[in-house]
Amino acid sequence: MKRDMELVRKILIKLEEKDDQSPFLPIEGYSNEETGYHCSIMYDYGLVQNFSTTAGGNNPYCVFYVSELSWKGHDFLDKVRDDGTWKRTLSTIKEKGLDMSIKTIGTIATAFITAATEGAVNAIINKK
Repeated sequence: MKRDMELVRKILIKLEEKDDQSPFLPIEGYSNEETGYHCSIMYDYGLVQNFSTTAGGNNPYCVFYVSELSWKGHDFLDKVRDDGTWKRTLSTIKEKGLDMSIKTIGTIATAFITAATEGAVNAIINKK
């Protein structure tokens, strides 16, 4: 299965909003198998905690559970939560022909956030 970073972002957002230990709810437009697989690789990378699955037939992700974001997951989501930053990041990656890894996405998103922060600080300083 191909990794889908849009789905990764949606899972992180959904997990952050989840306020109890209920089973993970489906992501609209994605199958349980796609979502379960992505939760599994996100767990392997350290973005989420407490992943488990129960296979059913040919689907290894028939029923799965993931509890919450890890510290690393929260940090990554903080970089890509804003829709504008997310879109600019993906556009830059595509335009420059870069890899679609978490590290690359995080680095570019951080650069946009840093530039916006510097602009805000400079505006505050120049007003004084």
